[in-house]
Amino acid sequence: MSDATAPRARPVVGLVGVVLALALAGLGVVGLQELAVHLDWLGDPGWTSAAADWLDGARAATWTTVAAVAAILVGLVFLFSALKPRRRTHLPAGDLDTGSVWVSPQSLALLAKDAAERVPTVVTASATGTRRRLRVEVATTDAASAQSAVAAAVNERLAGVYPADRVVVSCQEPSQ
Repeated sequence: MSDATAPRARPVVGLVGVVLALALAGLGVVGLQELAVHLDWLGDPGWTSAAADWLDGARAATWTTVAAVAAILVGLVFLFSALKPRRRTHLPAGDLDTGSVWVSPQSLALLAKDAAERVPTVVTASATGTRRRLRVEVATTDAASAQSAVAAAVNERLAGVYPADRVVVSCQEPSQ
């Protein structure tokens, strides 16, 4: 299985689509108002006529240049968000070429927590995971020996799925 079929996060362009949809809805409202004026359903002049009258004879000003630059920058941000590749959200469970199973970092954290809780001296355990780091925190009755035992248990449980050098184990004695 290639990296191209990996589970991915939602694209950033989805937010841009919502913004553009709202802008188009606003243009639709203006168009409906103009239609109502044209059909003499409304007595006052249309919004576009009022805007054209206001702009009639207007000269370029500093704010128009600033507004144009801002519009170009917003357009470039929209273009970048449309072309930006989506980030991977899961890790392959095994080899990318042969495996088709993907595991979320949260699932790996649950596996690590369960493995840590099975160590005899551990009282409580918690784990948090990202694609780059898995952090296991345990409260234990014997912090000196539990560190290596928890690390070994977690690495054995996650062997072949998550690299051992990315697992961080911290132990502390429970407060009385």
